[in-house]
Amino acid sequence: MKINHLDDYHCRVEKYFEQSKRNGVIRDCDVKYIGRLPGDASTRIYYRITTNAGQFVVCIESAREKLHESNFVLMNKVLTSDGIRVPKIFDYDYSSGYILQEDLGDQTLLKAFSQINDIGEEYDLLERAIDWMIKIHEIDTKKYPENEFATQFFDQEKLMSEVMFGIKHFFGNFLKHEIPNSELKIITDTFIGICQKLAEQKMVLCHRDFHSRNIMMRNDSMVIIDFQDARMGIPQYDLVSILEDCYYKVHPQNVENLKKYYWNTFLESKNLQNSYGEFDYLYCLMAIQRIFKAIGSFSFFVTQKQDYRYLKYIGFAMEKLKEFFLCDSEYNNCRKIIYSHYYEN
Repeated sequence: MKINHLDDYHCRVEKYFEQSKRNGVIRDCDVKYIGRLPGDASTRIYYRITTNAGQFVVCIESAREKLHESNFVLMNKVLTSDGIRVPKIFDYDYSSGYILQEDLGDQTLLKAFSQINDIGEEYDLLERAIDWMIKIHEIDTKKYPENEFATQFFDQEKLMSEVMFGIKHFFGNFLKHEIPNSELKIITDTFIGICQKLAEQKMVLCHRDFHSRNIMMRNDSMVIIDFQDARMGIPQYDLVSILEDCYYKVHPQNVENLKKYYWNTFLESKNLQNSYGEFDYLYCLMAIQRIFKAIGSFSFFVTQKQDYRYLKYIGFAMEKLKEFFLCDSEYNNCRKIIYSHYYEN
């Protein structure tokens, strides 16, 4: 058997996989290769196991996550029961953080976008993704009153914690700028107002990270991944994640048409928001918060994890954020302060 980058995790992966075979959850097979898969700053580590009977993916969760029932396994069960295509789980062990699951390959929706021929194909892919998102938003969380995802909300405290994370890592660690207290107050007060408006809205179950790298293309079907941090939030949280994706620029015509598709197909009939005008206004506010949060995450990956793959997304996200700030003159002072520091670099 060939193992690359031999480490303690490789040994654990091999040990647990052999145990899964002994338990009969998968058929007996010969391991040919174990390789670590690239990831982001997640506390989970992934490996691909190649055997003479096919491939599997093993996830090793962190100690913090394995103290209780895995959120990934729990959400996998919930989503599967509601007909949402997610990775099949063959075996898991909470005490060790081991999860053996289906190998979905390497073709993400983001990669699929690289092969489209026109904006019509882009629209079709995104409409399919939004249909899956709607199925998540339709889940009746009253069926799961004791579960974390049904009791945790994108309330003002949570939304502002994401903003403050962005301020710390974008300004402090990435730009290395110390913002005067008077300017910092304008930024934080602006976001407090935005987050308060968002937190006051009716909420649905949100995937929380619904973007083109978290949707896998498997035999022309879409499979949703990275759903373990799902919680209750405003519907626009997920919609902004996919249409204002900081990894990929969706054609503006498709953005507008897909916003209307989501409204007409799902939201209008749910009595969650009063009108398309209100929906569009909240979409803009959610985009400001969500994109700024993403900028903070990218800055964290670059400065704290030295993962320079994310460097290219910061500039793209900053220009996208500026467009949403310009939609409302109420946010002019905040925008001017942020971009005076950004363009100064």
